[in-house]
Amino acid sequence: MTLSGWQKTTVKEQVYNLLKQNILTQKYEMGERLNIGNLSQQLGVSNSPIREAINMLVTEGLVTVSPNSTVSVVSLTMQDMYELSQMICFLQIGAYEYCVRQEMTQKLLTPMKRILDRQHDLMAKGELYEFVQAANSFDRCIIEGTGNSRLLGNFDNVFALFTLAALYDYQHRDTDWRMNTAEHEQIYEAVLQQRHRQVVELIDHHYSKPEWADKW
Repeated sequence: MTLSGWQKTTVKEQVYNLLKQNILTQKYEMGERLNIGNLSQQLGVSNSPIREAINMLVTEGLVTVSPNSTVSVVSLTMQDMYELSQMICFLQIGAYEYCVRQEMTQKLLTPMKRILDRQHDLMAKGELYEFVQAANSFDRCIIEGTGNSRLLGNFDNVFALFTLAALYDYQHRDTDWRMNTAEHEQIYEAVLQQRHRQVVELIDHHYSKPEWADKW
């Protein structure tokens, strides 16, 4: 595992991107310790960019640093996953209701359709990591549609963490890719037909995770 050759990114950014991908694809498991010295040897870089990259991952919630400076991949409990799902649901519903009041729902349709097409393509190819990223991007469409950069920033701050939770769910339970895509299609059709109350109900159903709540 080494960094690629010269790119138009800093060493810190290359380390950050590599570590983040390894966490999201669960090459590094939840709770696994990350040794800065070992990473330095593996990647052929000094400790400094690794520490900077880790600080960026801490900000995203993907990595934790204990009081004794032990660096570990985040360990998500079922409660964490349930609360993340709830938070995304609340953001989605609030954002959509704002778009309805401002008569901006029609501009959500083009990005939603584009991402739905990508979900179908990735589902056919069996590319789980990319599929989950696309599925979460569908959720981002409604937040982005508000035009509120702070709200979008809040969503983006937990995007990676929610992606990790979703990937864990897909890999450790019999989660149906087709069901996820079908529910997104239902949301898209309801937005298209301006059935706003149904959109809210569908979003709420999509993020209802009673099986997560029952385990804590």
